[in-house]
Amino acid sequence: MKLNSSDSDLQVSEFQNSNKVKPLLGLKDRLTTYTAIAGLLIFSILFDVFWRDTLGFPFGLLTEISIFLILSIGLILLAARLKKKINSVRFFIAQEIVFLTLFIIIASFLSLLVWSVFRFTEPPELFKFKTGDWVVASLAVSDGVVYVGSKDNHLYAINANTGQEIWRFKTDADVVSCPAVSDGVVYVGSNDRHLYAINANTGQEIWRFKTGDGVSLSPALFDGVVFVGSVSDGVVFVGARDNHLYAVNTNTGQEIWRFQTDSWIRSSPAVSDGVVYVGSDDNHLYAVNTNTGQEIWRFQTDSWIRSSPAVSDGVVYVGSDDNHLYALNTNTGQEIWRFKTGGDVWSSPAVSDGVVYFGSNDGYLRALE
Repeated sequence: MKLNSSDSDLQVSEFQNSNKVKPLLGLKDRLTTYTAIAGLLIFSILFDVFWRDTLGFPFGLLTEISIFLILSIGLILLAARLKKKINSVRFFIAQEIVFLTLFIIIASFLSLLVWSVFRFTEPPELFKFKTGDWVVASLAVSDGVVYVGSKDNHLYAINANTGQEIWRFKTDADVVSCPAVSDGVVYVGSNDRHLYAINANTGQEIWRFKTGDGVSLSPALFDGVVFVGSVSDGVVFVGARDNHLYAVNTNTGQEIWRFQTDSWIRSSPAVSDGVVYVGSDDNHLYAVNTNTGQEIWRFQTDSWIRSSPAVSDGVVYVGSDDNHLYALNTNTGQEIWRFKTGGDVWSSPAVSDGVVYFGSNDGYLRALE
């Protein structure tokens, strides 16, 4: 029988159609399936940190990719079987391998991104030590020991490597003063109105000095005298809410002198070249002779001074609640310049390589040349 050309073309078309590879899933089914896979990808990323912490890198990544691959294949197989469109696993692999590979690459990239972000923003915790209440005081670290006060009325000495308590010292009120450490002695103030000198090795009290109100500032030392707020060369300098700056002998705990302001002192003093600088809630920064306790000069701002001064190259820098940072001549107290911010300046400035760094309650950290 002779076939005409139209019959021949019809037979070829039918043969081609009978041998055409049908897709495993239709477009709608494919979108549904890969939406589910996208959800699986999100689930994988959310739990990425936990897998990494358990298995480490790169084993956590390999485990994650394997789990993702197995679950994705299983999901597509399930979708195909429900539609009764799967005839061959080999055909399935050839059909879907490109899409699975794409998703695995995306999962791996996002996984590494999330892992690196979490690793940089959440460093491993070396230890944690629990006190009986809030810890609002700044810490001091010296010779492998961390000293910190708590509102549970205690000063703690903690091993800096292990977090184990070495000793604790009890006062009669909360300890929110940052300790100062010098020559094996820890100096710290308490709101029980005392400044304490404590043996750094044993935690035993050496002496205590009574002020007229709570001591929430850091002590300063100078020449065997303690200025409450700081310690310098055998003298501890400390300010208190009884409006006074005290100079106390570090060996005996005896008062050397006191300097009175017109309001609370909530600024830790700074000592440089025989002068102690301290701010007060009476809006003034004072320069006081470390030997005599006599005022050298005072500088008035338009609000409280709770910022602790910083001294560098003949200039004293201090912030005020009038929203300004001031630079003053250390010899004369004359203003060199002022810089206005959008909020109170409580933070203590830091000076390095001619640049002054400070924060403000407007939410900005600034650097000034």
